Amino acid sequence: MMSMSRFAGALVTVALAGALALAGASAASAAPVAASAATPGVSATCSTLTVKPQGFADKGELRVVVDGEVQTDGSAQKDASGDDWSVFTGSYAGVYAFDPRVAHRYSIQINSFAADSAGRTFSSGTGSDSTWSGTTTPCDPVSLRVAATNCISPGSAAKQGLDLTIGELRRSTTYLVEVMTDGAVVTHFQFRTQPEVTKHFSGLVAGTDYLVRVTDQSDDELSTSQHITIPGCASAIDLDASVALCTSGTGTTPITADLGDLVVGRGYQVALTSDGSSQQLPVVSMRGDDRSHSVRFAGLAPGSYRVAVSDDAAPRTTRSGSLTVTSCSTGMGDSATGGVSAGGVAGADTRGGAGGSASTATQLKTLALTVTADGAPVDIADSASGSAAQPKVGAPTATLARTADAGPLVIAGIAILAALLLLAAIVIWIVRRRRNGGAEAATP
Repeated sequence: MMSMSRFAGALVTVALAGALALAGASAASAAPVAASAATPGVSATCSTLTVKPQGFADKGELRVVVDGEVQTDGSAQKDASGDDWSVFTGSYAGVYAFDPRVAHRYSIQINSFAADSAGRTFSSGTGSDSTWSGTTTPCDPVSLRVAATNCISPGSAAKQGLDLTIGELRRSTTYLVEVMTDGAVVTHFQFRTQPEVTKHFSGLVAGTDYLVRVTDQSDDELSTSQHITIPGCASAIDLDASVALCTSGTGTTPITADLGDLVVGRGYQVALTSDGSSQQLPVVSMRGDDRSHSVRFAGLAPGSYRVAVSDDAAPRTTRSGSLTVTSCSTGMGDSATGGVSAGGVAGADTRGGAGGSASTATQLKTLALTVTADGAPVDIADSASGSAAQPKVGAPTATLARTADAGPLVIAGIAILAALLLLAAIVIWIVRRRRNGGAEAATP
């Protein structure tokens, strides 16, 4: 059992410890709190300059200049120079916005009135007096690529869509994407990521104009938009091809292809084909609109041709009947010229004997292939040489496509046939040799 003297000693020890702790707490509560350090709080992005100095126990003033223009309101002036300084106490909140697409030069001067900063005298580097300057880095607007789906059947008209690729996205920024038609939002989505996003919108309608808008919700200056039309669905093409009448005693009869029912926004190719000819024939590319069109091919060598009109992005091709091109030359005698529709024959009954034939041959050597669309000449680019016409935007273009030469195909066919015959001969020889060998073995 603990003695009374030991128990009394323990009580004294506890009492002394408590007294010391109480004295320490009192001293701590009586000590002054150190002021937080003054910080300029300057930061800049491509779109804003933020100036938020904090921790200034005494008054201060600051001056903000962006691209040579003073931004502070001049509630107080440091001196008689006319430069504007804004007074603040303790802290200041200033955010200055500008065009984020170009670089901006900025400078900030902060003048602390504290004694260690030379009071009201501004001396950069003394105490909390400081100068900050720099140049912002521009931001690129949002990039947007939009591609429409291809409707190859009228039954899929309401099942079309748009594929979006969105780039030049900024970190920690929220974006809103909207698809609109006639001012109404059809569909939308919101995201917050970078550097690139892909998105597919479905349930849209072929033949409809849409506006795709991507909004940078922190700075609308960096937003973007794009108009796009989903082309209508592929449909049957109305083609009426014919050989026109000769208009002079030279050259050959031209071919005219009248086109109708082309779908707005779809691409088409109008091509000539010819059996057994090595002449390079033109292929005209054009876009569908709400009008009928006429394509005329002139300067063709005499022979049989067909016109084929195909949809660039759908398995639909309309072909004409046979069209016969003949010479318009009268030679040394008279000529009877004429023209017929697809499937018929147009020609000239040339009289004049050998003189007429020689004149016709000479004229055919100088034929100049030409193409016109709706009466306007179409420049022809040679796809083999790589030359290319530079038409107006949306205007028809034409290239030369050499028709298949039957010669190489015939040679290839003969080679294949010869190989098959040789193989058959080898097989027959092997079979006979085996039979003969068996017969000899059976003879006693």
